[in-house]
Formats: sequence, structure tokens, C-alpha cells
Amino acid sequence: MDTIHVELRDQTDPTIVVGSANAIMDVSGYATFNFSGSLIGGDYNVAIFHRNAVQTWTATPMHFTGLNDSLISLQILQSVRK
Repeated sequence: MDTIHVELRDQTDPTIVVGSANAIMDVSGYATFNFSGSLIGGDYNVAIFHRNAVQTWTATPMHFTGLNDSLISLQILQSVRK
């Protein structure tokens, strides 16, 4: 298990961070990030940070829809090649 930091960034100016969250990746490679409900319905570039990895960004903005009125969630699955 390890901690990952994710930032949601403005789609037109990715230097602007509009939300961020930390989560612990479980042994299956899953990490779930919860963001403020005010971000629901928006399109954001996603930046992913980990202490032992190269910073990773989405190539195009992702659209987020809400699970409820107060949270949106982003789930990341670690891909492992052997």
C-alpha cells in the first residue's frame, strides 16, 4: 500500500489546480480519490503524483459526474506487466 496524490486542473489553463486529494493504493492496485461536490459536471486535466514515479497527466480533460451531491470520485487502477 502506498500514497498517491491527484490534482484536478483547469482544462484551459492546466497550471491552475482546482482540486486535489490523497489516497492510499491498496494491494490490488486501486485508489479512490474524493473531491468537492462543486467540481461535479466539470472537465479537468488530471495530474497524478507518486514518490517513486514520473508525474503523469491525462492527454485530454476528463469529464466528472457526481455519485451524489457532495462528492465526485476518481478511481485509478495500477497496471502491472510481468
